[in-house]
Amino acid sequence: MAAKFKPIKTEDMHNFLTAIGFTRINAITAQSRELVYGKIIKHGICLRVYTSLVGEQVRTVGADAIRLAVVKRQSDGSIIGIGKAKRVHRVENWRANLLSRIMETTEKFSR
Repeated sequence: MAAKFKPIKTEDMHNFLTAIGFTRINAITAQSRELVYGKIIKHGICLRVYTSLVGEQVRTVGADAIRLAVVKRQSDGSIIGIGKAKRVHRVENWRANLLSRIMETTEKFSR
């Protein structure tokens, strides 16, 4: 049986991510209009969650998935991505799926 799309409210995403140590990055910019959360996992390395949520807007089926990315701050202050972002679909089990990806990625980069 195919997973069924579930709209995610901004408040639900915020409560989930802050409960596991993420903070909101006030970085709604031209490059990324969505809400972004970050958590340092190792000196200079941060895990970011690109929520696919813009303000209080709840996106419909087919709109962007949640993305988990690892970024590193360079000595000049710029931020670069490390590896490929992992997607998490907005389905009923989004919390468990996102938490699993976060734990896998944190373990990989914490060594």
